[in-house]
Amino acid sequence: MSIESEFQPPDQVSVDVLADTIGIDAYYDASVRLLDAQLDAINSLTTKANTSLSVGSAVLPLTIGILRTLEGRPSGMLLFFICLAASAYVILVGFWYLATTNRSFAQASPDLTEMNAYLESGEYAGYVLKLWSANAYHEATEANTNRIVEQSQHVGYAEFALIAECGLLAIGSVLSLALL
Repeated sequence: MSIESEFQPPDQVSVDVLADTIGIDAYYDASVRLLDAQLDAINSLTTKANTSLSVGSAVLPLTIGILRTLEGRPSGMLLFFICLAASAYVILVGFWYLATTNRSFAQASPDLTEMNAYLESGEYAGYVLKLWSANAYHEATEANTNRIVEQSQHVGYAEFALIAECGLLAIGSVLSLALL
């Protein structure tokens, strides 16, 4: 979703609004901070998803490699749990993909060239342009909110799949050792 195509400069801004420079500054600062916090949350969620994939990608092959070095054939029960763990890994990869590939987060992007042209023409005062930027940041945060919730759900499911994968491998290993 591109905010740039949706956002236009304010056609009319009342004199009362322009006189409230402190309010415009506060609105601008709050909008910028919220967008920065959202972008940090997006990066954190992406990092969590990548970490889950990294751990899951290391655990399953490592377990299979250790089993191949053992003498004798692994028990059917152990193979059953390894197959379940592999299924959990596939689910992990699916949720990792969903959490990291949809990069349709809105970034505030008022057209700076157009804003500069308005400023140079004298058509808009500086605080109107600041209000324009604040509105663009605010719209970006509104667009990001639902996407961040969706991404965090996918990351949570990926982490749950990682826990399931590791847990299944552990249960299978403990049971096969107990039955030796």
